[in-house]
Amino acid sequence: MEYRKYTCVIVDAYSTARLLAPAFATLGYASVHIQTLPTLSAAQQEVFRPDDFRESIKYDGDFAQLCRHLSQRYPHIKCIVAGIESGVSLADRLSERFEVASNGVEFSAARRDKYIMAETARQAGIEVIPVLKSGDADAVCAWVRERQLETVVLKPKSSSGTFGFNICSGEAEIRSTFARLHNSKDIFQDVIDEVLVQPLIEGQEFAVNCVSAAGRHYVSDIWRTDKRRCGQSKVYEKEVLVYAEDPSFELLTDYVKRVLTALRIAHGPTHTEVMLTPEGKVLLIESAARMMGALDVSMVTAALGHNTVQLTAEAYLAPQRLLQRLEAPYPPLRRQANMIQMLSSARGQLKRIDLASLQALPSFHGADVFWQPGDAVVPTIDSYSSPGLLFLSHSDPAVMAADYAAVRDMESRNTLYVLE
Repeated sequence: MEYRKYTCVIVDAYSTARLLAPAFATLGYASVHIQTLPTLSAAQQEVFRPDDFRESIKYDGDFAQLCRHLSQRYPHIKCIVAGIESGVSLADRLSERFEVASNGVEFSAARRDKYIMAETARQAGIEVIPVLKSGDADAVCAWVRERQLETVVLKPKSSSGTFGFNICSGEAEIRSTFARLHNSKDIFQDVIDEVLVQPLIEGQEFAVNCVSAAGRHYVSDIWRTDKRRCGQSKVYEKEVLVYAEDPSFELLTDYVKRVLTALRIAHGPTHTEVMLTPEGKVLLIESAARMMGALDVSMVTAALGHNTVQLTAEAYLAPQRLLQRLEAPYPPLRRQANMIQMLSSARGQLKRIDLASLQALPSFHGADVFWQPGDAVVPTIDSYSSPGLLFLSHSDPAVMAADYAAVRDMESRNTLYVLE
């Protein structure tokens, strides 16, 4: 058995973060896992790799006991990193407690609660979307009337994948949506005691992924996010990798770096969503102190020569490498890259997904399929009711466009998802 002096700790190493422990291992460091979630989804169970860790600890809420255990078993902790959103708060507490690279606990709430996040950015002089947080439907309606808003968004304080995102027009719809959200549970199974309300902002949405070291922020990748209206919500259609020469690249980069600084993010990965308005303003939607989920890092590596997982390992274990990247020109885009949300409009029971047709596409790079034979097929209303994700990459934009159209055509003809 091998023994190493230094140990890395990863809190909730699921989704893209499942690749963190192997990345740390390439730099010579073993990892320990902490699970904060009381139960794991089928997708989380499928991707978790227990053999990548010296130990996996189930956190029961006893912080003092967890610290004692870590101190006794692993006296030389090198870093503590959040894998997914549920791990952010505990990673902040532990990293501060063990005096390793930490974003600290003072602004932890601002990195989880979208209202506090927006207010923190606004107080730092950053323009944000106006927002109200309230547990009172009358107060929400009064706020909307005072601002003479025709269309607003109601959503939880914490969420992901458009879960709980509702577009409302008129007081009746606002009140019925508020009643449905209030005191229900968000995607993290926390009770929604207060609901956020904001004006609906039109424009082009982007996702900006960064990795920080010692308070300096490196942009890993930027994605143009295309969504379509679906009832009161919106669903992802595709995300397109943005190249450094794009006119919006520098504008987005500068804005997001200011947001990260305002949220006191000095170390580790971040995933920030913003809106670029037709007037050229960048406005914050939300920023998460963890890496983007459901990302095919091999596709990003093929396109840019680096990926968020690799850069996160550098940030914590070889920060001089990341800081050197900040002084070098941003790498050119080698290939086009798209992430496609697979969409269903049918109901029934799944017999199979026609993967062969997807694999035959010239730009096919990979697919993450969420549905298995026998599963219920439902119309897609958010990321959690999608059949999966498709990753396309090619040097020719025309090929990418043709393949994307082919996927949507298969879906519209109901040939991609074969029902019993």
